[in-house]
Amino acid sequence: MPHALKSALVIALCIALLMSAISGTARFYLLESYVSLEREATERTAAGLRRAWQEELAQLEASVRNYAVWDDMYEFVRRPNIPFVQSSLASTSMSNQWVDTVLVADHKAEPVFWRSFRDPGNRGFPDARLLIADLPAGVLALDSPALPGPRVTGILPRQGGAMLVSITRILPTNGNAPARGTLLFGRALDSLVLERLSAAAGISVYGIVPDDPALPDAVRAAAGQPRNGPEALTVIEGEDRTATHLIIPDITGSAALVLRVTEPRRVFVRGLETINYLVYGAFIMCLLFGLIALLLWLRLTRHWAQRNESEARYRAVVAQASEGIALVDPATLAILEANQAFLDNAGYARLPGAGLNLADVFPPGPVNTPALTRGLLPGDRPVELKLRTRGGETADAEVTTSVITYQGREVFCLVMRDVTARKAADARLRASERRLEHLAHHDPLTDLPNRLFLVSCLRRALAQSEATGTPLALLFLDLDRFKLINDSRGHETGDALLKEVARRLKAAVAQGHIVVRMGGDEFVVVVPDASDAGAVEQLGQRILESLSQPFPLGDLQLQVTCSVGISIYPRDAADISTLVRSADTAMYHAKEKGRNNLQRYHASLNARVSDRVQLEASLRAAVDQDRLQLVYQPQFDLRTGLIMGVEALLRWRDENGALRSSDRILQVAEETGLIVPIGEWVLREACRVRRDWREGLVGDFRMAVNLSPSQLRRPEFITRLRAVLAETGLAPQLLEMELTESAFMQHAGEEAQPLNQLRQLGIGVAVDDFGIGYSSLSYLKHFPVTKLKIDRSFIRDLATDPNDAAIVRAILALAQSMKIPVCAEGVEAAGQVEFLLEHRCEYAQGFFFAEPMDEESCLMLLAGTADGSVTVRLRPSQTSGQRQR
Repeated sequence: MPHALKSALVIALCIALLMSAISGTARFYLLESYVSLEREATERTAAGLRRAWQEELAQLEASVRNYAVWDDMYEFVRRPNIPFVQSSLASTSMSNQWVDTVLVADHKAEPVFWRSFRDPGNRGFPDARLLIADLPAGVLALDSPALPGPRVTGILPRQGGAMLVSITRILPTNGNAPARGTLLFGRALDSLVLERLSAAAGISVYGIVPDDPALPDAVRAAAGQPRNGPEALTVIEGEDRTATHLIIPDITGSAALVLRVTEPRRVFVRGLETINYLVYGAFIMCLLFGLIALLLWLRLTRHWAQRNESEARYRAVVAQASEGIALVDPATLAILEANQAFLDNAGYARLPGAGLNLADVFPPGPVNTPALTRGLLPGDRPVELKLRTRGGETADAEVTTSVITYQGREVFCLVMRDVTARKAADARLRASERRLEHLAHHDPLTDLPNRLFLVSCLRRALAQSEATGTPLALLFLDLDRFKLINDSRGHETGDALLKEVARRLKAAVAQGHIVVRMGGDEFVVVVPDASDAGAVEQLGQRILESLSQPFPLGDLQLQVTCSVGISIYPRDAADISTLVRSADTAMYHAKEKGRNNLQRYHASLNARVSDRVQLEASLRAAVDQDRLQLVYQPQFDLRTGLIMGVEALLRWRDENGALRSSDRILQVAEETGLIVPIGEWVLREACRVRRDWREGLVGDFRMAVNLSPSQLRRPEFITRLRAVLAETGLAPQLLEMELTESAFMQHAGEEAQPLNQLRQLGIGVAVDDFGIGYSSLSYLKHFPVTKLKIDRSFIRDLATDPNDAAIVRAILALAQSMKIPVCAEGVEAAGQVEFLLEHRCEYAQGFFFAEPMDEESCLMLLAGTADGSVTVRLRPSQTSGQRQR
């Protein structure tokens, strides 16, 4: 048989085998790929269905959890009351959360409250007990106290249908008391639930009972097995449709419901069409390939002998080593031969027909050029070069050169090893060491240098300062009232605020300055060259201005300030610890100056520590020697000009008999605990004076007394208050207790109960210094507030500062919408009165009307108002005001 015919038969056989392989491979792999894509689509459908179901459960679970941690719910178990049901468990509230059934059980699993909102007339304990009987045994039992969380959430089968239930323990807000009962929210498993599931999953969802004969056998068999959670099964229903089933157990683990969705098999059908097109195309390509191969075969047969010799030579070269090997012309550095390992490392499948130069594999550069210029001299030591692959990537390689004979001449034989992975491991090790060093000297939250870094930094800075004779400045920063933000907003918000503060500090300082986080809310800025003291103070002012801007954190807009202390080396200190302590002392001096300011250290500040000790001693002496005194400032009704209340203010007489204000002394009293006996004396004295006034004069206005959080936190406070009222004979309705806004938020959980007890007694509760807090106003809804007192800082610049005016307008609008009376403090000008009147502020007090006065002077004022001899000017345009009582 002619050689050409044999070649044609061989090629035809190869084409047939190739077509069989292509067809089989296409159908096996591609069809499997399409099946896999279809499987992924059904898995996404199942995941969406499962996610929709879990979101349905999560919504019910979140609703019952929110109600279960209310303090009002905690009290409701012990004392059920109609107002709580009307306000919190009403049909409208429950319907908005898709709750159909509510059950409140006590610690004995006895029903306290039950209601079915779908049948308002069908309520009462008999139905509640039927519901309890349907629950698994012990599900309403209480365990030891723990954090609140749902104990059971799922489907509860019932006669006539099933419902979703979520059950959790009833705990107080702070979670430090044992559970008092159990709360159950139920939701009927009906078409509305399926509609929400369909909307959430984006596909129509149908509900089927597990024993429905229409279900596939595999689904019904799986539904008969106990389970802990939903299980998804997909069943192929012919070549054009698949059905995904989500088997959902009830709260006992038995299958209770099957959610079913169906989808067309678009991917599978299109896959079959694609495979057919691919096979037809491959057949045409194989025919063309066969013709080309036949022509090439005829030419290649003439070179079989040379090919065999070349292959034998190639195998001999490869046998020398298992690494990448190449034969290189020493004169031109052209690559004559290369094994596959060398070509793979260089990014070539085979040696290019146009040839390959060593410079194509090892391009010129700082590393490669010296080695290639001097020549690759044979030797035992490897040379490190930069290898560039065909894709442009760079790798590290070690090359060892030897000399061999090739086609009658000497050539270089290069053995190449890829050391990229080894060098990368070395680099990772060095990076880890640098990372550990960084973590040891930097704060993990803000990534600023930490206290340990500061010590080493100051050692170097002090040495440099001594060597150059230039001063060194240290700025000590502390955020004002940061603890209030942490307590009211949580530590996550506090951490986010600290990171933003660190970012602003780094942006505010100049290059070469070092910002350090000492810990908590304290920061330090090191200024190495502080020759210009004015520049250091300008830096401090720049920091104050930067931090005074609002901090947008998500939906919050936090306002924070800081206090800054400055110390200079060597003027203020001779060593590191003294330098830091001096800056710290100056910072506390800035806080005493009202916060949000900058103070430089001076020697007299050390004396302030002694003054603080002396002040505490003077305070104790004033208490022991009965040198405390009350003064009284009236509060006026701006609508009528009548006196509507009097505030009792504490003063004390020093050793020289001078009457002094109580601001500083009250701060010391809080710190030393003397505020409790002082506060009780103030309360008793104010009640006595108000009783005497009631006996001698007319009027039912209240006596306002400032209340310290330390007093309110004491468990015996209400008992002592009752005793004072009984001792002085003052009606509780004539007494008002003032508590600052920051105190409300700082100790809200602790003070909620005594504040409610004050209102139950009939005593008024006023929020003092309103507007300067950093917290939300939600406490106005939960606390029994009877009056808001706008802080004098907003009233002072009311006529000149549009920001203060806007804040006052907002406070008045808020209070009017909540029907809470408002009193403006510190009113000293007619323009302020005009503004307050125009914006319907009810009450005011300040020097414009009357200064704080002693008991006798206030009594004379009250007596004068009784006969009409005292008037109050309400508007600047008035020549005479309206008469007071």
